[in-house]
Amino acid sequence: MSKNQLEQNGLTGPLDLADRSVTAALCEVVLRLNESKKDDRHVNPELVDRHRDLTVIGEVFADANLRSATTTCFGTGLMLWRSNFIVKDMDSREASWQHSRLFEDADAPLDIYNTDNHFTVLLAVTAMGFAYISGSHLPMEGLDRMQLGRHVVELPHRVRDRVREMEFEPGQFALFHSSLLHRNQPILRADPPGILMAGRLVRAGTKIPERFSSPGALLALE
Repeated sequence: MSKNQLEQNGLTGPLDLADRSVTAALCEVVLRLNESKKDDRHVNPELVDRHRDLTVIGEVFADANLRSATTTCFGTGLMLWRSNFIVKDMDSREASWQHSRLFEDADAPLDIYNTDNHFTVLLAVTAMGFAYISGSHLPMEGLDRMQLGRHVVELPHRVRDRVREMEFEPGQFALFHSSLLHRNQPILRADPPGILMAGRLVRAGTKIPERFSSPGALLALE
């Protein structure tokens, strides 16, 4: 793990959970929860913020290696405000380029280049492909983030050489600034579906807008 990698590229990883075997139990839970999903265009609410009540999900965020990595990279006083799973099968549409900075503090406007708050933990529950625009958490020539929405249909030509691709095995994770432009796609091997989990972290004291709040979801990472 390299904090320099995080600061320069916006991401560090892949890193290993202390107990990568937890992904088998996690996969079983997610597939059961996902049985009610009918439409790929919408987020299945059964797959959001279940760290509140499902022990196996809490175990991931309590993992010694994950906790050590978040402390090293981001410091202390972090809160998990959102956990969600993405489940892909052969009929799922391709992921778009996007960032994960959904809000700033209450209703304050986004401060897309503030690297002191809003972080993401991305965990491969099954094998996973991932790509990101190296350095896009910082101002870059040829990339006007103020003119881009959260989802980007087509990358500007000047930044296409900054695309970095990675692969993760089950139980590996990455940490990145939530403003980093990225796209993820679980790798569909012999036995789909592909599953990944994202955890969104903020500094303690950050006000979660009501539209993103979930009763009892805030979890301190110590």
